[in-house]
Amino acid sequence: DVVVVGGGASGLFAAITAARGGARVLCLESGSQPLRKVRISGGGRCNVMHDPATWQPRAARELLAARYPRGAQELIGCFGRKEASSSFSPTDTLEWFLAEGVSLKLEEDGRVFPESDDSGTIIDCLLSAADRAGVQLQLGTKVESISADPAGAFEISFAQRGGEGARSLVRCAAVVLATGSASHALAQALGHEPSPLRPSLFAFRLAPGALLDASLAGVSLQDAELTLELEASPSPPEPQHESGAPEVVKKKKKGAPAARARG
Repeated sequence: DVVVVGGGASGLFAAITAARGGARVLCLESGSQPLRKVRISGGGRCNVMHDPATWQPRAARELLAARYPRGAQELIGCFGRKEASSSFSPTDTLEWFLAEGVSLKLEEDGRVFPESDDSGTIIDCLLSAADRAGVQLQLGTKVESISADPAGAFEISFAQRGGEGARSLVRCAAVVLATGSASHALAQALGHEPSPLRPSLFAFRLAPGALLDASLAGVSLQDAELTLELEASPSPPEPQHESGAPEVVKKKKKGAPAARARG
């Protein structure tokens, strides 16, 4: 009935939801394991969400939406009254994990983590929920094309990554694309026009021998502050960007909240 392309958090959650609604669901993941980014998120602890109470004041919701270059209305919509919205709110997210037996804790800065401080708790929760719902998860599969017929059904062609076996075809009534920007070519083939890309949650590559370099991989600093000064260019000068937040140094790259440029 439904094919989900992508076995990350959003793809697996969509697969679980569809299966619990009575659909037969196949989830195709190109990697050798699902939920890889969940495992490394939050420094390996998985920052599940932010405190739902943060977004109760309207001004807070509008400030959040204003920080995104697109999708502001979609963000605002998820905070609407449940009877007036089909969106999944932060409160819904909290209740979902609690119902699945995951104990969560709220930290001083508003971030919510599993009590175990282990991203594996969230991974096990999602995989267990998918298994119980009857989701068929197929790893190492590369979706090559998706086409729609006049009757509204979809035909998906995929093959095993790195293999030379025959291509497989599957027909379904609905498709969910959940591979981030990797879905753009597939979406365009179906007549959709993706929005222009903007940098988000990117990392800065560190030069060898610099003040911060790969020798500090794995070091986590609290209350770090980052100032980014952009080089001059013929175009109008860009503003200086500053951000304060926990900082994590990763191999060759520096990432985490403090490294997100704002402006």
